[in-house]
Amino acid sequence: MDMLSQELTQSGHAHQIVGDPTLFDVVFSESPVADGRSWFKGDAEKNGRFNNLMRQRGIFKAPAKLNPSLALTDADLNQMAGAIADAARLLDS
Repeated sequence: MDMLSQELTQSGHAHQIVGDPTLFDVVFSESPVADGRSWFKGDAEKNGRFNNLMRQRGIFKAPAKLNPSLALTDADLNQMAGAIADAARLLDS
């Protein structure tokens, strides 16, 4: 959650991280996301581009919430951090 939020904030993307550490997602929106209606007001097209950029970097980012695993290694987390940074940087390119 922190990884996503920090990189997206540094890259200037309005977003909300919703959920809790065991099941969460990013919603590209300047408005607070408090329920299902506000979730659907997020920028789904931008979310799709972000997911595709992540996949191109070897990270499967499903269109639904993320469910991190305890089986992730430090190498996995480093790969994910790099993918998030690249995707955030390239998102509006």
